[in-house]
Amino acid sequence: MSLNNSTTSKGSQPYLSVDQREQIKGWLATQSQPSVASLASYIQTQFGVVFRSSQSYYNLLAQAGYRWKKTQTRQPKADPQQGLDKREEIKKLVEHKAELEAGQVSAFFIDESHLHWGDACGYGWGRSDRRLEVAIENGRQRQTYYGALELVSKLP
Repeated sequence: MSLNNSTTSKGSQPYLSVDQREQIKGWLATQSQPSVASLASYIQTQFGVVFRSSQSYYNLLAQAGYRWKKTQTRQPKADPQQGLDKREEIKKLVEHKAELEAGQVSAFFIDESHLHWGDACGYGWGRSDRRLEVAIENGRQRQTYYGALELVSKLP
């Protein structure tokens, strides 16, 4: 078992070859949310190398395109069709622009906002070109507020 403080040491040969690093990069590409522990286990199992410093694993993750970043929630039960239906409804309103401007028809934008008492997001390693999401149905206590704005006059 080889021990090393970094992925490349000044004045000595790295413990992982270029091919091995490419193999690690390929393995990381198959992982949806890799961890330092899973990476360390993979490297030890495949190549018999254990780094003393976590920084060596961080460097490998960064070289594979992962960054340490804050997770974001997503609603796992969300219905994408509902958003598409709402978009079509709004398009129909735009067809009545003349009636809206003449005051014959009124249209309102309605929205809701939430004040949350806690924050369920943390940090984790994720691809730099993708959002890092954590599925949370509704695990936070919150206060909801609703508001509306009339389209033409912009009066609440």
